[in-house]
Amino acid sequence: MEKAAFPAEARESVSISGRVRALRRLGAFLGYGIGKTAAAAVRARGVRNPESFFQQQAREWAVMLEKLCGLSVRMEGRPPEGAALFVSNHRSYIDIIPLLARAPATFMAKAELRRWPVVGWSANVVRTIFVARDNPQSRYRAREAVTRRLRNGLGVVVYPEGTTHAGPGILPFRKGVFRIAADGAIPLIPVAVSYENARDAWVGDDTFLAHFLRVFARPGIDVRIAFGPVLVDTDSERLRLRAWEWIDRNVRFQELPNSARNQERERSV
Repeated sequence: MEKAAFPAEARESVSISGRVRALRRLGAFLGYGIGKTAAAAVRARGVRNPESFFQQQAREWAVMLEKLCGLSVRMEGRPPEGAALFVSNHRSYIDIIPLLARAPATFMAKAELRRWPVVGWSANVVRTIFVARDNPQSRYRAREAVTRRLRNGLGVVVYPEGTTHAGPGILPFRKGVFRIAADGAIPLIPVAVSYENARDAWVGDDTFLAHFLRVFARPGIDVRIAFGPVLVDTDSERLRLRAWEWIDRNVRFQELPNSARNQERERSV
């Protein structure tokens, strides 16, 4: 997961009580993740469809982490059950939690994630699809893995921006995943993720630990996740544009100040 730039001066200071809260949540994040993954790895030995099993385990992990880490999530729309390709904008590693808790899917992630302590091991165990974007063979294998999961009735989440972005709006989308959807007439669901606090974005030279301890020091983290309409199109470029426009419009609206958001609602009535 690459990161875009974010000004260091915008980062907030943290009180002692906030640091204690963040450390408790970090312990829960790591401890529960290790325990859940290890138990799932043992139980999966007798499972006939391990990819489906791990997908369900990851969903349970995310639901519990929302509670343990103080995420307050407001959802609009509903994800379909079954095979679908979810394409989402990317603000932070936090995005993964509310998405997994609601969408029956696994993720495609950058290959470097495998080397992360704990997180990389867990992602590998639950059959995350890894891709090295500068390697054509890796991109090909990742596309094949996505296609296979979808044909087997499983969902996949992809971040077509290729990196996190603090906004406003979203970055251009890479083309590969939209070719998969168009060639296979696969349902594609645009997903818009935003945060009440813009500082929740994980970008620039901020490390995971520093960001986690700062963001999760607050009593709660307000997240908004919106699932868009099912898009099906045999033209990959048109599909990419439709998904990008829906997500960008929803993210920009949600990240307006409250007064401006209310004015927009009044004009649309």
